[in-house]
Amino acid sequence: MALFGGIGAVAGIGGKNKSSKEYLISIEWKSGEKSLILLDEKYYKVFIASMF
Repeated sequence: MALFGGIGAVAGIGGKNKSSKEYLISIEWKSGEKSLILLDEKYYKVFIASMF
């Protein structure tokens, strides 16, 4: 199981539908690797809740 390092940046970007939000998230892992993921609002909320 991977442990989350500090989140480099979290920025909301508009999706195709105004009522649907998408979030572009940059993650820097403890190992030094970096990831960039795009989440819709539902999965963004789950991701943020799992961080705390």
